[in-house]
Amino acid sequence: MASHCLVVMAVLFIFNTAALAQGATGVQDTTSVGEGQKWNVSCSGYFQVKASTGKQGFSLPFSKFFLDGRLGKKLSATLELRPFDGNPIQKAYIGYSLNPLATILAGQISNPIKYIEPQPEENKFTSYALYQHYVANPDDIGLAVYGERKTFLYYVCLVNGTGRNTPEDNQAKDVAGYISFTPLSAFCLEIAGQTGKQPTFLRQAGFIRGTFKPLSALEIQLASMGRTDLKEWGWYASSSYLFSWLSLNTRLHRTTQKDNQEWTVGIQANDSDFKFTVDASFGRRQHPSFAAVMQLYIKGKE
Repeated sequence: MASHCLVVMAVLFIFNTAALAQGATGVQDTTSVGEGQKWNVSCSGYFQVKASTGKQGFSLPFSKFFLDGRLGKKLSATLELRPFDGNPIQKAYIGYSLNPLATILAGQISNPIKYIEPQPEENKFTSYALYQHYVANPDDIGLAVYGERKTFLYYVCLVNGTGRNTPEDNQAKDVAGYISFTPLSAFCLEIAGQTGKQPTFLRQAGFIRGTFKPLSALEIQLASMGRTDLKEWGWYASSSYLFSWLSLNTRLHRTTQKDNQEWTVGIQANDSDFKFTVDASFGRRQHPSFAAVMQLYIKGKE
């Protein structure tokens, strides 16, 4: 816990230094730190309001606030908050870029296995079944290295394996990695994996996904994923067709858990200030469900 608090304090110190040095009140600030160096600090975010049939009714599924700072081309700091969550600090890390092929992150960082599906701010559906089910700890405390070169991107991390805002409870660590390869503009292959020894079991998880864009407006995804401690695997196929600001989306998702199969269809409207998603889900062993999500963006001044 002490190491985690130090990281958060360091990130907050960087942002406070930038703000106090100039007394800025705006959401975006450029503050001189030294000769030839300036802190660029910006904030953004979004919040979601969801209405769904069944027991949930109205909810705030995902709301996030991002605070990013950068000093020159090398040093950066990020603080990501979920204000309506029991653990509001989702990410808090410091980054140092050695070169385009290697940037080091230290603090509370993302577990790359979470990229099994788009993050809430980018998702085309109202539900996050895959994200919540196959990812044990979407954010964790540790170290990471990532980089990219033309068509290749990688992300590797060493983390506690205990989750957000949680200190280590054993000597073992989790190792996770993600690679993305885009040999063609119309095709992208992604592979991610995680392994870690817990006190009573060995946890391993992974996924592989292919994204195809046969047309500029059409995107098709095929993915398979699994998790050993749950003795479960699944797959999904999704498609999205874009009409200017409106997209039509569909996804078929199946897991070995109770032979569950779910088909979701919906539409999404996108604007620079908001996103509205409405869809319907039909399952083999469940009643049809309907949901709508309004996502409003909080953006810094240009």
